[in-house]
Amino acid sequence: MIQRVLRYSRPNAELRGMISRLLTPEQLRALAASPDQESVLRSLQDSPYQDRVSPLLEGPIALPAAERALAESLLEVYRRTAAILGGEQGAFVLEMARRLELDNLKAILRGKVRGEPAAALRPLLLSLGSISHLPTEELLAAEDVEAAASVLDDTDYGRVLRNALPRFSTEGSLFSVEIALDLDYYRRLWLSLERLPAHDKDMAERMMGVRYDLLNVDWIVRYRLVHNLSPEEIYNYTLPYGRRLSGDTIRRAASATTIDGITATLPEPYRSLLSDLANVRDPVEQAGLELQRYLVRVARSALVGNPFHFGLALALLWLKEAEVHDLRAILEGKRYHRTAESIVGRLWGIS
Repeated sequence: MIQRVLRYSRPNAELRGMISRLLTPEQLRALAASPDQESVLRSLQDSPYQDRVSPLLEGPIALPAAERALAESLLEVYRRTAAILGGEQGAFVLEMARRLELDNLKAILRGKVRGEPAAALRPLLLSLGSISHLPTEELLAAEDVEAAASVLDDTDYGRVLRNALPRFSTEGSLFSVEIALDLDYYRRLWLSLERLPAHDKDMAERMMGVRYDLLNVDWIVRYRLVHNLSPEEIYNYTLPYGRRLSGDTIRRAASATTIDGITATLPEPYRSLLSDLANVRDPVEQAGLELQRYLVRVARSALVGNPFHFGLALALLWLKEAEVHDLRAILEGKRYHRTAESIVGRLWGIS
């Protein structure tokens, strides 16, 4: 215990300082009630987003530019958290941040399918610096998906893409390719978790185990009810890690044919989270929303009690991810003239 206190005394103060600067649910609700995108951005000038949003107000507001600015703020928090922690803990945070690298890769591959030129794709990509190992310019110059995959032969993505390309060639869709990339990323992330010191590893396994449970539940719901995949495909498209979901539970859930049927197979607290969704307008989207809101509650619960643990960093990162999602949802809602109530109904961080 003394070693943990010594290890986390300084990081605890810095991480809690970053947490204190996150937007509150009340602030998110107020932003959702703003009349338009410009008023949202002007309100954010009185927040830690000031340097990010001020340039956006110098001309016509473009949602992609605003979303990029928000993503850059998330990247900054990843970098600062990794630097504060250092060691294996910092390395794990950087591995978490490589999800943004995966987002860049997906954006490039989608652009190749649509036949978009490099000039159209480049503004969509986040500049990740040393966090990313992607040969971005070579990927942008590639003629098509197959050529882009060959550029990545000697990277972590090479084997995954080689195995997924035959199905892409048959179907002409990136669906199975993106699933394979997601599964590979989360498997590598879990292996990175295994390298943490014992106490931090225990904490990370508990918290990340919940996150992996929620990913699996969300994927099962979407694979079954939206894409109508077979139970065997669904099982193969889920992660063999988690906290409360066993392989048998995943198989039973994958065999169900309705949202109520899937929910009935799940252990608590996931069963309660997804109860009574059969009659909502979009049970799939509502299920995803309830799962993300639960993750926010898990993050907030990690802030209570003993402050000297790795879970504080995970909580910060999850809450920041939720905040960035919610600000994007608010700006998008203003663009499409949604009501404040409709926007709030899409937010993760207001529960």
